[in-house]
Amino acid sequence: MIKSAFNLLLVIIFLLFSCDSNKDLCKLQENGDVERVVVKLLQIEEEESTSRLYTDENVKYFYWEKNDTVGIFPSIGGQVEFPLGNKENQTTAVFDGGGWALKSTYTYSAYYPFSFYNRNIDKIPISYLGQKQTGNDNRSHLRNYLFFASPPVIVENSSLTLKLGHQGSVMRLELTMPAAKIWSSLSVYTTEDILPVEKTINLQDASLEQTVVSYTDRISLELNEIVTTEEGQKIVVWLAYPSVTADSHYLYVTIRDSEGYAYVSEINKGNGSHSSATAPMNKRLPRYASPVLQQGINSGISDWEKSDKDYGGTVGG
Repeated sequence: MIKSAFNLLLVIIFLLFSCDSNKDLCKLQENGDVERVVVKLLQIEEEESTSRLYTDENVKYFYWEKNDTVGIFPSIGGQVEFPLGNKENQTTAVFDGGGWALKSTYTYSAYYPFSFYNRNIDKIPISYLGQKQTGNDNRSHLRNYLFFASPPVIVENSSLTLKLGHQGSVMRLELTMPAAKIWSSLSVYTTEDILPVEKTINLQDASLEQTVVSYTDRISLELNEIVTTEEGQKIVVWLAYPSVTADSHYLYVTIRDSEGYAYVSEINKGNGSHSSATAPMNKRLPRYASPVLQQGINSGISDWEKSDKDYGGTVGG
């Protein structure tokens, strides 16, 4: 009994001496190996084919908002909830790593927006369904549908730097409207089910591999408080749009007014050329259209069903 107590006393004296002689080592033992964490949102690039034609104010950078949260996954273990606090209006947030217990022996991946329910690092869900825009040229809703992620990175010099790139595309659609109306919904669609509207992403993979869960032929957007008061007036809508490689499929738009009438147009890139369904990763896609009233599909939304000649289908995707 006396011997055990004596051994315990020796261990305590050794630890106290170690901390006194090497405070930096003790700090790392207490708080983990990572002393500094940098979380950065990378800018969204403009599609090269339209960059000289499109110079209006548009999405290039997304900034952190107050109380934003990033999810960080270690290579071993569950995710860490990483609140950004008052880092709003910044693209980069820097933190003291102490207290997070992040170890230099692990690699780390990050994603945004955070979800408490994400438990599988190799199957983080991405969805483009259920989008809604309130007000003309308002892009605030995009934050709920733009998914940013960082591939696995190692700790260097006690610092962890996570660079989050956008894993889809953004479509800015400028429409020249044919009438004074209240507009209620919009669908961007193509002729086949080639648009991957639900995916999962593997944060453990260096290339951030994505797996498609479901395809559809359209992406729909509910419209609220969007009104034109005269013919020829323009409205601007914003869509979070998945990365797609399907050049042979043209894109069309159907927009409905509050009475259920449908207006249809082919989408172009602004230089008269057709716009295909293809969309590179991390790109902004400026697009233009002039919808016209489409005879024959002017029934209400609820009883407008798909047919061989589809002009957007049932609203809601």
